Amino acid sequence: MTQFRKALAALIGGVPSWGVVAQVDGIDRVELWGLAGVVATAALVWIVPNEPAPDADLLGRIRGDLPEFDSERTTGSPGGDD
Repeated sequence: MTQFRKALAALIGGVPSWGVVAQVDGIDRVELWGLAGVVATAALVWIVPNEPAPDADLLGRIRGDLPEFDSERTTGSPGGDD
């Protein structure tokens, strides 16, 4: 997803959510700070690159010492009868 689309999604999700809450009893200063937070979040989404982290195989190294998934059924009665 491009940075533009992510920022647009943040605005489309954030501004209406803010508006629903802000319209309950009118817009005051605290709610304007909330709107500023929504806009700042969208700006940060725009700024952050879409590139993977430099250490992308971290999960593989973490799982390297773990045992493999055991497909043998382990639920039910000990004798195997359900």
